[in-house]
Amino acid sequence: MGVPAESPENRMTHRTNLDPNPRTEALAIAIACSALCAPALASEVNYDCTVLPATSSLTQTTDLVSPFAGTLIGDYDATTNPTGTRTLPGLFGGSGNNPISYTASFVLGGDIVSHPTGSLTVGVDLATSTVRVSGLALDFLGGAPGTLGATLNINYQSFHTVQPTAIYPGGITIPIPLGSGSVTTLRADQTGGAVPG
Repeated sequence: MGVPAESPENRMTHRTNLDPNPRTEALAIAIACSALCAPALASEVNYDCTVLPATSSLTQTTDLVSPFAGTLIGDYDATTNPTGTRTLPGLFGGSGNNPISYTASFVLGGDIVSHPTGSLTVGVDLATSTVRVSGLALDFLGGAPGTLGATLNINYQSFHTVQPTAIYPGGITIPIPLGSGSVTTLRADQTGGAVPG
């Protein structure tokens, strides 16, 4: 019994099953890879960051100036304190007990070098090209208070006093050291949700 010859359609089907189209196969692989990779790209990757105080430093420069003005006057009073001090404008002469004008400023300044501590979380979303910061808590002083110098600068008009007798040349600013002030807290704490950038 003879074997029937294959029709052209049968031959074409047979050849297609044995030799698939390379371009179709590559497209199918690409689609599968895209389906697998999409969830990974869409998810946010979080990085927990900690400040290393041993290798971190912060220099804070402060120059706080608080100006004010007023008058100086002796405690003389003809009735209640006749032997009290009288202030008179100028270096000589005059009478009575007179107010002497002055201008002044309180200055708090200096440098504080510290080693900050703290942590924050950085979230990176490659699918949306965004970065989020959350849980930020930084202690810029690293738990060690800083010290700043305090000074009172005063400039008054020339005057003299009676009881006791003294002369006070004016017109120049005189710095009066007041010791030092402390900065005990310098922090940054995130209270809201994640901040995108």
